[in-house]
Amino acid sequence: SLFAGYFIFSRFILDIIIIPFLFILAYAFKFKLGYILRTFFLIPYGTVYTHTAIESYLPFLALITFVWVVSFYFSKVYRSFYGFMSIVDEFFTLVKAIFVATIQVMAISFLIPSFPESRYVILYSMCFGIVILGSVRLLLHYFEVQLLRKGIGSKNSLVVGHDSFSQDVVERMLLNPSLGLNYVGT
Repeated sequence: SLFAGYFIFSRFILDIIIIPFLFILAYAFKFKLGYILRTFFLIPYGTVYTHTAIESYLPFLALITFVWVVSFYFSKVYRSFYGFMSIVDEFFTLVKAIFVATIQVMAISFLIPSFPESRYVILYSMCFGIVILGSVRLLLHYFEVQLLRKGIGSKNSLVVGHDSFSQDVVERMLLNPSLGLNYVGT
């Protein structure tokens, strides 16, 4: 439906925006954390790296984003998740896709000699991806369920029959608005 397509498209756009940010954040965590802690918080912790520059990572952000998005697509992250435990299903599908994308980016980093050498940045981006993309998915899911509870985007459904099985189906539809089904009658 158009409603589900809107949320799938919004996940896709947010991924394209967030994935490069994850690698920049991972770079900062790996190479600038010691500098930030020493300079702004006066905490003498971490190593201060002076030989690494973000500029060596920037040309590869488009490639990394492409690999992650393609991995998400083939891992079926860009589909509607409905049902009782849909958010759990979506989260674990996302985690699986992030692991696959990380392995692919790691393999690419060995194949392209000009790719920056720090594998920790790739691993940190995986960790940040699970947390940040998982949180974004949770917020989108919550927003989607709230709209479905108001009847926005749900499909009108008619239950045929009036036995105990039909009653169970109706109860399930009424108790789980995240199914996207609006009960209109029997």
